Amino acid sequence: MSEKQVGIIGAGLAGLVAARHFLHAGWTVALFEIQAGVGGIWRSSYSFAKLQSPSSIYYLGEFPFPKPVDEFASKAQLEDYFAAYADHFGITKYISFNSKVTKIQKRPDNKKGWRLTVVDAEDQYTRDFDFVISAQGLFSGTPRIPDFKGQESFAGTIIHSSQLKDLSLLQKPTTIVVGACKTALEFLGKRVHEIRARNLELSKTYWIFRRSIWLIPENFVGLLVFKWRTSKRIFSFSWNKLRSLVRWHYQLPDLPKTKHELAEIAKAHERELAERTKPISQSLIYFFGYKPNDAFLPRFNLAKQCDADLQTAGLFDSVRSGVVDAKPNLTIQSFDGTNVHLSNAETIENVDVVILATGFSQTMLLPDGISGSLIENGGIFLYRNVVHPEIEDFAFIGMTAGLHITAATSMACHWLLAVLRGHVKLPSKEKQLKHIQARRVQHKEKCGEQEYGAGVVPNLVYLDQICRDLKISPLRKIAKWNKWGGVWNPIVWILELVQSYGPNDYVFLEVEAEVDESWRTQKKEF
Repeated sequence: MSEKQVGIIGAGLAGLVAARHFLHAGWTVALFEIQAGVGGIWRSSYSFAKLQSPSSIYYLGEFPFPKPVDEFASKAQLEDYFAAYADHFGITKYISFNSKVTKIQKRPDNKKGWRLTVVDAEDQYTRDFDFVISAQGLFSGTPRIPDFKGQESFAGTIIHSSQLKDLSLLQKPTTIVVGACKTALEFLGKRVHEIRARNLELSKTYWIFRRSIWLIPENFVGLLVFKWRTSKRIFSFSWNKLRSLVRWHYQLPDLPKTKHELAEIAKAHERELAERTKPISQSLIYFFGYKPNDAFLPRFNLAKQCDADLQTAGLFDSVRSGVVDAKPNLTIQSFDGTNVHLSNAETIENVDVVILATGFSQTMLLPDGISGSLIENGGIFLYRNVVHPEIEDFAFIGMTAGLHITAATSMACHWLLAVLRGHVKLPSKEKQLKHIQARRVQHKEKCGEQEYGAGVVPNLVYLDQICRDLKISPLRKIAKWNKWGGVWNPIVWILELVQSYGPNDYVFLEVEAEVDESWRTQKKEF
């Protein structure tokens, strides 16, 4: 494999991780990054962006943050981290910065792989590769800017959140922020901070959004709820699932499901569907820090929501006190001079700035001959979130969204290399497409057309499945305790069920060693 060449589009988290894996495997690697440095979406973000996953789980297991960072790392801290990661593993020298890949075409020499057309500051050129990885990510694309009636006559400023560089705009007397997700919340928080820091008492801030969503508190009585709830096995515990994982720990195939087990699975699915129709729990409202009369309180069950963003500290109080005027279930209909007309016929007068935190339209570059209709729900439904059976010699890395995105990205690369080595055998094209369709139905059932729904994966479920494919133990805590009794040690079971999972459970070299050992064992058996 030492003569194989891989081209990687993008040098954000996914591109850097892919490069690390392929370099270690002996491939010749070339990365193409449109920006002047590494970091991907973080490099292009607004200056006060920060993680909504705790920093304690947003790093690569083999490379902790080299410097202290905030509990939710800032854009600047993440840029420094990715640059340090690239330098530490010798990746930087393989990156062509300020280089945009404009075409992905079949190689003219009829060999396997693709030809990339690249445009940089000086030239346009082509390079041929045996394999290509799209590391453009779920959150790449062009800013989504609605076309409003009369916007050309607006006397103020209309700007997409990704394009706001001049923070003085946040100090203008009357500002509107449009959107309900993470970016809108951060802009509202920054706006309130700017007002209070400069004692701008006459300033008015409006928050307009089509639909309230459930926002998870950063902490509750000192606990990181987001991390605590989704990082422990005990919260997704079932005897059938546990039995299956134990069998895989011992490299035993799953037993066929009995009629009773199939019936239980069907009942669990019915319960899940029924849960989505239940009234909102009052205890949940209290737990999340809402009040029954809040204008921003969602009017649907949390089980209907595909994903969730974190609350911005102090935002709820800012709305309740009138510092921020929330306008739920509304949109902007038109502009007239300095006036903004809303969908309920209300008018906001003397508006200076309208910030559109309206997300992006996914415009990732696809190989020639591949229809753009493949992009849906903000991404692409893929087999194991990595490959599509209709695109040969090509993979997508960074197409998972979730709390454990760093571990998922790294394990996806382990899986991809195992496929290329022949350690993991892909099912037939028909079976892959069937699997993809099942995921599409499952996600649309819960998420509808929600942005980035194609990439949402249950955190541990996805990681467990990758481990199974690699024929290594998905019970990562127990695997580390094998020499102290493994599954027969009751203390280890407590750790496995109750201790949080994180990057340290998927350290690069440890996983590679396990995969190699598993492969050697298989070859001996045959």
